[in-house]
Amino acid sequence: MSAIGFAVTPEELQQLVLHGAQQAARFDTAVGAYLKWEVGAGVELWLQVNAANEIVGCNPHYAGSGRLGAAIIETVAAPGRPLDGHGFGWAAPSDPANPYSGIHAFAANLPDFAYVDERILIPPVVTLQVAAFAAGIASFPTELAFVESEWGQKIGAQSATETWQQLEVDGLPQPEVFLSGWVGASETLINPVTEQQFHALTLRTEAGTIDVVCDLQTAPRRPAAGTVAAGSFWLSARAAVELPEPRQPSPFARARAHG
Repeated sequence: MSAIGFAVTPEELQQLVLHGAQQAARFDTAVGAYLKWEVGAGVELWLQVNAANEIVGCNPHYAGSGRLGAAIIETVAAPGRPLDGHGFGWAAPSDPANPYSGIHAFAANLPDFAYVDERILIPPVVTLQVAAFAAGIASFPTELAFVESEWGQKIGAQSATETWQQLEVDGLPQPEVFLSGWVGASETLINPVTEQQFHALTLRTEAGTIDVVCDLQTAPRRPAAGTVAAGSFWLSARAAVELPEPRQPSPFARARAHG
């Protein structure tokens, strides 16, 4: 939450969420609903509402200009939380008919999971807007400086744009990733609700461009445009195109976590 200017206590966040719910757009699903609160400056909070119309969860997202193509082949719901889940597949497939022709495995949290669950599996390749929330980030003046850095040596980096190491659990990619790329747009924004500052970057990777957000404690100095940024991130993704309504079973199985 601090990566988008919500460095507040749980109690303060609860009060803000209750206020934001009154001005949020509603998206109903068979297992509950989402309230999309567009805070401003690209900041979004996706509130989760159960059948009793109680707010039971909240996921952050940042809406930026980055775009990445991916073939989503499975979706996974969180155990006991049908409104929480993520999708995974392959990024930037060279053959739309073959998702495994992608550059690398890809996974991201879907803040509107139950609303897009079936539909995001239909297109062979879907254009996503991906927000990367920084847990740790560093910047380097040149590609060579990154490759020869301690981080670059540790992961065997060959270039700035080819580094993308997704965490896996039981062979399935998770929304946590170590990646690097060239910094395009770079600015410091202000969360209109809390008036807290945060950094927002557009990062060019081999698979496409993604939007990076981080708080000022994680990155006291904002990575400048034209430098290389690398770090550990949690990914959130939303479809950047209109998704079709389900017409027939997907050729790929949907995974469901039970518990």
